[in-house]
Amino acid sequence: MRYLALVTDYDQTLALEGRMADSIVAALEHLRASGRRVIVVTGRQLEDLGLVSGGLDHFDYVVAENGALIYESRTREITLLAEPPPKQFVSALRSRGVHPLAVGRVILATQSPYETKVEQAIREFKLDLQIILNKGAVDCIAIFYETFWDIPISKRSKLWRRVLPSAPRPSQSQTSL
Repeated sequence: MRYLALVTDYDQTLALEGRMADSIVAALEHLRASGRRVIVVTGRQLEDLGLVSGGLDHFDYVVAENGALIYESRTREITLLAEPPPKQFVSALRSRGVHPLAVGRVILATQSPYETKVEQAIREFKLDLQIILNKGAVDCIAIFYETFWDIPISKRSKLWRRVLPSAPRPSQSQTSL
């Protein structure tokens, strides 16, 4: 079987304590040189990943903020898959003492025990947002699609064509990767 891409998490997979070892960076470069794509999937915000990873150019694509956005390194294009939270909502959380509060392009993140305050604000503002609890983190994201398959086919097809547009076939010597 021939693989076209490596899709992987960042933290605790490619990186330990937020940093990739030189050997991992070299392996990713080798994989990309073979014509395959490297796609990293993370809950991190895009800018944060760029800082801790030494740059986003190690990856062909980044699916960041728990799937809320896709970044293409070659074109530096960002595709948001959900709407950002309203500014009034963010202000309300800050005024209620929710700290830390990281605001990404789409997702908000804080720590436990603030999930109750976040949930109350969601109800108060009548927002269609979902809280995701992950290892003590409290992420809040607008969920418009249950799964990738619920995204309208025109948008889904465009994303797939961008990510894996008839990727070049590796030569025989490169298939041992």
